Amino acid sequence: MQTDTPHALEYAPPDVRSPSPTSSVGSSHPEDQTSLSDSEGMLSQPQFEQKWESRIGLGQPSHRELDAMKDPLIARPVPGSEEEKRYFEIFAMK
Repeated sequence: MQTDTPHALEYAPPDVRSPSPTSSVGSSHPEDQTSLSDSEGMLSQPQFEQKWESRIGLGQPSHRELDAMKDPLIARPVPGSEEEKRYFEIFAMK
């Protein structure tokens, strides 16, 4: 089944422009600034990765995780201790 569209489909004319000059086609890069301690001749890939993982802290707990591992401000008293009895007396008053 063929359907006719009520409007004609016209495409925009193609862009016609002169080619880019040869000097602008290539790219130039500055000299390699890699330090000797990071060069492939000095470090293997695993050594390089280990060096930078430790330097930027990958695998280390974040500040948020370190805060979560700290003891709470009010530590729980030892069960059956005098401290536990006082703890419940104070909070039972509320």
